[in-house]
Amino acid sequence: MAIAYQHVREIPKRPSSLAADVPESLDRVILKSLAKSREDRYQDAAHMRADLQAAARGMSVAAPAADSWSPGHLGHGLTGR
Repeated sequence: MAIAYQHVREIPKRPSSLAADVPESLDRVILKSLAKSREDRYQDAAHMRADLQAAARGMSVAAPAADSWSPGHLGHGLTGR
């Protein structure tokens, strides 16, 4: 039951907190793809692919900063909504 609660309620850890070599841009892409609310996730694979390619090239991504995801905004993972 605790795992189900975590899946529904808790924001995942940043991948970079588990592996220091994960760039911040990839943190952003992964957290956006795991957002609890459908509206906060990528709307289609093309947008996610574009961000993944940008992250791989060291460029900026459209996904919001990893620290903008907040457990206090369970319906909408982004702060300020």
